[in-house]
Amino acid sequence: ELANDSDTAFLAGSVSAYLDGRFVGQSELVTIARGQPFTLGFGADPQLRANRRLTNRDDDVRGGNQVIELAYDLSIENFSDQSVPLRLYDRLPISDDDAALNIELLDTSEPLSEDALYVQVERPEGLLRWDTTLEPNLAGSEALRVQYSYVLECDRSFSLTTPDSGALQLNFREFQQERQLR
Repeated sequence: ELANDSDTAFLAGSVSAYLDGRFVGQSELVTIARGQPFTLGFGADPQLRANRRLTNRDDDVRGGNQVIELAYDLSIENFSDQSVPLRLYDRLPISDDDAALNIELLDTSEPLSEDALYVQVERPEGLLRWDTTLEPNLAGSEALRVQYSYVLECDRSFSLTTPDSGALQLNFREFQQERQLR
């Protein structure tokens, strides 16, 4: 996370990111005003590994509705000998029709972020965010683990689908652009 502390605005366009003199990735920036904070990624850190695993799924029918309870286990390993600030994201399902789908987060092993902007803008969109520090040399059974569960309830005739990969990539790009604007 940075702020434009220069005397001029950064114009929208492509950004090539370098870290310690080596190219680590490319991104797109929206126009950034003087003094405006923004987020810029510097590629994947090869010292970190993340894994997401579905640990439980219970399907039930209650009063004509299908009820699905899901539990996930997220694990993050740090092979570096340094602490790393970590912002971990995952997503709950969302629907264009709020009345058709009811989702309730049941439990999280770690508290969700209390960042005001996250709570106001991203959390209502189904994003889950944890802010923590990943201690050095955490791997295997020592890895940071975050577990959470939620219940999804909808009419039995409601069709649950996953968007195709193109739609997911577009959604992710839009998410990144919106984050840069905040």
